[in-house]
Amino acid sequence: PAPEVAASYREARAALADPAQTDAAKLDVVATLASDPSDAATDVLLESTRNASILVSMAAVKALAGRSCARIVEPLTALLADGEWQRRAWAAKILGVDGCVGARDALAAQRGREADARVTKLMDDAIEMLDEKETGR
Repeated sequence: PAPEVAASYREARAALADPAQTDAAKLDVVATLASDPSDAATDVLLESTRNASILVSMAAVKALAGRSCARIVEPLTALLADGEWQRRAWAAKILGVDGCVGARDALAAQRGREADARVTKLMDDAIEMLDEKETGR
């Protein structure tokens, strides 16, 4: 069964990267991956956080909720500097909600450079959640 599983992730990766696929079809793929807690699904979702479609990208970021902070902190903190405010906002939200305390410094640093009020609100919320988790409040 392992080769079949690997093939399904290759197919998902290909569908998400295919410009001929509609956003709706890609969102269906992301939804399927969201319910799969495996490392392979996480890898495909992480790759999709920078999808050309902002809708697919945001869905991929949201689908990372509940995954291991060790796997998602680095790629999501990189998204905090993305050119699209939606990617920055969702990355901050997921880092905070998931309690990824390792992202706190990156969030605070990027917060100082963030100009979009929608994003700063989510960054502030995430920093507060992480501070509460760290102090046990």
